[in-house]
Amino acid sequence: MRMLRKEISRGFNTRYYEATTTAAAFESAAQAGELTFGEEEAWTYEVGAKTTWFEKRVLLNVAAYYVDWKQQQLTSTRSIDQTTGVPFPASIIQNVGKTEVKGLELEASWRATDRLSISGTLAYTDATFKEFSDLQQALLFDFEDGTIDYRPNFTASQVNAFVEREGSLAGNRLPLVSEWQYSLSTAWKDRLANTRWDWFARADYRVESSRFAQIHNLAETGDTENLGIRVGVRNDSLSITGWVSNVTDQKGPTVITRGRDYTTGTRTLLRENVRGFQYVVPRGRQVGISVTMDF
Repeated sequence: MRMLRKEISRGFNTRYYEATTTAAAFESAAQAGELTFGEEEAWTYEVGAKTTWFEKRVLLNVAAYYVDWKQQQLTSTRSIDQTTGVPFPASIIQNVGKTEVKGLELEASWRATDRLSISGTLAYTDATFKEFSDLQQALLFDFEDGTIDYRPNFTASQVNAFVEREGSLAGNRLPLVSEWQYSLSTAWKDRLANTRWDWFARADYRVESSRFAQIHNLAETGDTENLGIRVGVRNDSLSITGWVSNVTDQKGPTVITRGRDYTTGTRTLLRENVRGFQYVVPRGRQVGISVTMDF
């Protein structure tokens, strides 16, 4: 069986308005153009095929896609003064000039015997900024030419010129997106001797390549992996399963979120709190037994 498919679609998100807290914060956000953000538009092109082979014992699916993304809505953080005078980190949404996403996805499964099956997936994603400039990027890399050009007393027009000159993110990868992902699974099932019970075993292995925490492509998670194993027995009404999750005891962060560090005071050129990072780490290796019963 062979099935080819192609798809072209267009999507968009509408314009919204941001809210802040104090008059001073409102004025600051207005000058920075952060009170509103525009609609985003994406054209998506996809082509693929779904196939089965050898009397449907082998399945192979493939898809390639391209996304032309304009004015992408991207979340960032800003320090906003509350009416109490205490700053807090607030999320804002800003528009990215142009983003391009290219990808390839493969899915395969093989029913090797009536007892053994093997499956796997592979995904490649190239998601990069094509047109986007950012003040923080300009400040971070201002020194690369050997001089520091930014001055705290810059006017709004001088800041804009500085950002356009020093703050290009073209070529940087989108944050929180893995370039490579793949998985491999194998399962076995069989009758348990001359009984009414079946026994089964399954292993699932998944890997994701490193993801950047933010648009500057500096902090990243590193590659992550997860291996899970399940072995058990079952009959028509009862299932008993022993399992181990995170067999390799992976401890690296799965997500990194950039925020503000309010413990160090204001030490930057913008007289803001320095950046801090929050990490989400996986549960360590776990071992257990699960019992389910149907009534």
